[in-house]
Amino acid sequence: MRRLLLSALLLVTACGDSATGTLVVEPGDAAGFTTVRGEGFSIAIPADWLILDKETFDAGGAFAEVEASGLPVTADQLVAIFEQGGMLFALDVADAHPEFVDNINVLRLPPLGVSVDGMADLVRSELAASGIPLDRSGVAQLPAGDSFFYEFGLPALGTEHITYAFAQGDYSWQVTLSALDVAPRRGVFERIMDSLRFEE
Repeated sequence: MRRLLLSALLLVTACGDSATGTLVVEPGDAAGFTTVRGEGFSIAIPADWLILDKETFDAGGAFAEVEASGLPVTADQLVAIFEQGGMLFALDVADAHPEFVDNINVLRLPPLGVSVDGMADLVRSELAASGIPLDRSGVAQLPAGDSFFYEFGLPALGTEHITYAFAQGDYSWQVTLSALDVAPRRGVFERIMDSLRFEE
């Protein structure tokens, strides 16, 4: 279940044309988004968010930057996310709250061996077993492919989450928005999900 619910305890962003570990970050566009290319995927992220991947985190510099910023993120949280298959984390550092940083994460996981409908059954079952009610869910047809999306809250943390799960080739993928309030983030997240592409 932890793998299915890895609900973004953080995300980090960068501006300009640069490489962030195994990620390549392209210059921002007129709409304020930058394209990030990683192993097997590309995605548009707001250009003023901070971006982090496992290689950068392992090198130590990226976490030092996060730690120096005073954001409510710990090394243990980052390690847990990357150990679960984290490929990218992007944090809205400009609009961070003392208790939480709104973020997006991209996870690449082992194949679940099920279709999108089977994935929906699995997620619903695991959430129900954990006592986490679904606020909304369904199948979405996106440019990156068919996806099962689900929305849920974690009252103990005071956070809300939207996850899109995909079965693509040799992997299953999840993209999650985690925020104190997802409502004002929906437009940005829709743009992000429309930009997502999986690559061989």
